[in-house]
Amino acid sequence: MGEKTQGDRRQETTDRQSDSPRSGSQDRGDGGSRNMSSQERKEYSSGQREIRSHSEVHSDKGSGTVDSSVHKDGNSTHTSTEVKDSAGNTTSKTDSRTDHKGGGKDVNHTDKYGPDGKTKTGSSDTTSTTTKNKDGSTTQKDHTVNRDGNGTKTGSSDSTTHTTKNKDGSTTSTTHTTNYDANGKKTGSSDSTTKTDKNGNSSNVTKNYDAKGNSTGGSDSGTRKDKDGSTNTHTHKTDKNGNVTGNSTSNTTTSSNKR
Repeated sequence: MGEKTQGDRRQETTDRQSDSPRSGSQDRGDGGSRNMSSQERKEYSSGQREIRSHSEVHSDKGSGTVDSSVHKDGNSTHTSTEVKDSAGNTTSKTDSRTDHKGGGKDVNHTDKYGPDGKTKTGSSDTTSTTTKNKDGSTTQKDHTVNRDGNGTKTGSSDSTTHTTKNKDGSTTSTTHTTNYDANGKKTGSSDSTTKTDKNGNSSNVTKNYDAKGNSTGGSDSGTRKDKDGSTNTHTHKTDKNGNVTGNSTSNTTTSSNKR
């Protein structure tokens, strides 16, 4: 499944379109709760309501769909994701659980499965700690360990995200991620900057580097919220010289249902 930068994880609900539909959600994500009424939010918080999202994905390498459901269970958040190809065949499934420990600490475990939903293809464990700084900004530090379907460690990553709120109501998040192989040797890194306006529209620029710090390419994307409540994302993948090597789009609709 490959290692994922924190930027990948943070935009999982709107940026699943790179290359082709994929899963791997470590979504802590209650983004859809923003569109709920106060009563629905209470039901979601108490585990009586779930948030569902459906993404139509189109890219140079294929099209498909991503369906996710999120619900709470006490101090835990559960996310299930199913990815299908253009013919409607399931290509992968993901189950994720995040335990909210309090004090800004979250612990996530994600299992990834093949088309049958039973054959395990990989897993990951992430510990996240978020602190509030004196200037009002926040700093989130994540440590992730990745494993294959047999439970053998394949690599790990460390990332730090700094988020500030601007005077105009927008937010800016910068993330630096370092990836390692199974033996702890550095394999590469990435820098990602996301700017989100007060209406929820955002732009992201990610730059990737090899173990020696040489550029290997990256991506830039823009996400906007439409009047109908759907979210549209356009992504350009770039090579080390900034030339566009691929394009993709996704349209995501979100709803909530009683469980």
